[in-house]
Formats: sequence, C-alpha cells, structure tokens
Amino acid sequence: MSVTPRSLWNIHVAVGEAPAVVRVNNLHATVKGPNDAWGRRNRPQPMQISAKVELRKPFSATSRADALASDTVHYGQLSKAILNSLERLATETAAFSLSEVLTYVWRDLTGFYPTGERAESREPFLDTSVVRCLEMTAHLPKASLVGDGVSFAFTGVFGNDLNVTSMRLYGRTLRLHNLRVPTLIGINDNEREAKQAAVVSVEIDNLDATSDIFNSLEARIADAKNGELVLWHPRGAGCRPLGNDHAVPEDGAGGASGRDRLATQDYSGKAAGGALCGRAERGVEDEHEGRAAPNHV
Repeated sequence: MSVTPRSLWNIHVAVGEAPAVVRVNNLHATVKGPNDAWGRRNRPQPMQISAKVELRKPFSATSRADALASDTVHYGQLSKAILNSLERLATETAAFSLSEVLTYVWRDLTGFYPTGERAESREPFLDTSVVRCLEMTAHLPKASLVGDGVSFAFTGVFGNDLNVTSMRLYGRTLRLHNLRVPTLIGINDNEREAKQAAVVSVEIDNLDATSDIFNSLEARIADAKNGELVLWHPRGAGCRPLGNDHAVPEDGAGGASGRDRLATQDYSGKAAGGALCGRAERGVEDEHEGRAAPNHV
C-alpha cells in the first residue's frame, strides 16, 4: 500500500524532535548508472551517501549495559550495510538513475520502497519497530557543469501498529548545489557593465520523476548560450535574466515571491515537478531568495 508524498516541512512537523538519532555522513563510493555532468548514462562517478536514523525512544538498554542492544542502531554496521548494498547494485546490468540507486539502498535497509510498499527482498537491516524516521541522501559531487553537484534525498516516517510496521509518510527532494553563473546583477551603473558570479542553490520538493532530470534543470537555470542566470516562472513571462529591470513578478508588495512551480520533462516525456525553492547570492550584501509552499503537478 502506497502513501501520499508530503513536503519535508510537513514531515518534520508531523515527526517532531527525535529522542535519539544515529547518523552516518558522506560515505564514499563509486556508482555507475546515473547521469554525469554531460548527461551521459552508466559512467563511473563518485558518490557520497548519508543516513540519519531517528529512533522512537532513547536507547536506555544500550546505555545501561554499555553494550549494543536492540533499542538502537550501530553506526558502523549501518555504514557497512549501505556500502554492501551499493556493492550488490554494482553487479546489476541495468543503468540506474540517482533516484533508483537510492531506492535500491533504501529497500535493503528498511524492507520498503520509498513510496511505502513492502518489498519482497532479503531481510532488511533496520528494525523499523524501533525506527521512527529515516532520511537518506545520495550526492553526486561531479554531476554538475557549473556547481557543486546534485543530490537526491528520501525521507520516510514509520508507523508502529500492534501487529505491523508500515510507512506512514514519505518525501522525495532533488537539490542542485551552488550553481555559479556569471550574470548582470545589481542596480548601479557600474554593475550593469560587467557580469558577476551569482551562486544559486535549487531544491525541488515532492518530485515525482524517477529519471535524472538534473541536467536539463541546470541548463534551464544557467543559460549556457548567453551565460546568464535565468529565473523561470509559469505566469506567461517565460524566462528573464536576473537584474534590475528584469525582476520576477511580485506577489503583492512583498518583492519577488519565488512561489513558482517548475515543470520540466524527464526522459520519458512525462511532466515532472514540485515546489521550487531558489536562492541566488552575491557576497553578503545582495540576496534574492524564494521559498515555495508544496505543490503538485
């Protein structure tokens, strides 16, 4: 049984503060399958994968005995389970997207698919009766031509009914990190004469696409032809370079809203979208920021 995807904000509100957390950060591996920076499939590239396990209760038994009990997760064993899953994935012949790579590891750890269905597979590593929430992020640091890579994240919340453990909530988020694009930005005459580097990070929540759309998304944001930062919005204005006389339409008197849905095309031609949160920075004095409420396409 699948569950309805939620925004990360809704998930964090529903879960609240965790009584205990176990983390492993930036495990290094090499993956073959997801698009590289040029959109080529099935080329080896580095990947960093992280996991955050939120427990239902403090691990009191482990603390009292000073020995691993069933009320917690050993971070070393968790790391090995993730890396072993990636090693098994490397033996597969299919070319997996970044989302599918994360799905494979998630299934091995939890026994569920990220959408909530139970997986008919090997015994999962995690005992979800003691795990309240799991967040996993896979980051491809070299999958961007102008930024610090792309990442895909899954978040799942597990219910613990009397006789069955299920996934109650889940979310999927695509991020493009620190895109650096020369663009005209500013209101002074001298700022209109030379381009400066704008740094933009983009987050798409509730993303339904399973194929790698981050190359086309990056191309839309960073106009490769003109070397300008481009902001997209669906209200008939198309795309406009960022600058004084090319402002994004305002919502009321609050300035550029950023509350725009982004619709792109995945490689199967199916529309894929979600809420777009964009952030462009130049030093500490100029900042354009948008925050979007969850939307569905």
